[in-house]
Amino acid sequence: MDSDCIAPPSYLNNIDSFLKKNTAEVFGGPDATHKSFTTIQKAISYAMTSPFTTGGIRGRKKHLGKYQPRSFNMGVLREAFNRVGGFSGLKVSEDIDLSIRLDQAGYRTVFIPEAYVYHKRRSTFYKFYKQTNSFGRGRVDLYMRHGNAIKLVHLLPSLFVLYNIAGILSLLVSMPVFYTYVITILAFSLILFIHSSIKNQSIPVGLMSIAASFVMLAGYGTGMICNLSLIHISEPTRPY
Repeated sequence: MDSDCIAPPSYLNNIDSFLKKNTAEVFGGPDATHKSFTTIQKAISYAMTSPFTTGGIRGRKKHLGKYQPRSFNMGVLREAFNRVGGFSGLKVSEDIDLSIRLDQAGYRTVFIPEAYVYHKRRSTFYKFYKQTNSFGRGRVDLYMRHGNAIKLVHLLPSLFVLYNIAGILSLLVSMPVFYTYVITILAFSLILFIHSSIKNQSIPVGLMSIAASFVMLAGYGTGMICNLSLIHISEPTRPY
């Protein structure tokens, strides 16, 4: 797990109980928010796990796309880890790369809802933007390596960025279109605010979650767009 994660006392027992009843070589679990986290950390945690921002792919049994354990909370049978060669050396998204190779090798992956950890997120929006921007770039690297690593859910942040650019530029072309854009963004913000406020039982966290979600989508989206553009223009094949 990551160094910024806190495992609750029941963590190992929950894993042991699950794996005694279910056969699997790879498992992953969700990340949760501890009550001691700051408002901004709780908001960032919401942005990273919300079904309205990431489709819930980071820690839910039911989500958009196929579940891929990440190394902030992941377990792998030693035999399986060694057979696929362990981590490949990628600087970003190396855990997802490992999950993909384990799946391709035929190892069964399971999600253990009870095996959660408290994931202490970035302390500022600037650091959070840089992190999610690297995630977006890393997803493109996975695509270059595996070919099928980009699904619709991964494209949503990029579409969000392009939608905002088009919406702002519409101010120069059509006011009705611009007003429609503003209404959709306000509606999306309201959904985030209500959902986060209820989930975290905090209006301040709900308000901060709007900003955190926009930062996350902008960071991931621009990272993907920039890396895809760079590869298309100057690196038709990327060596590893």
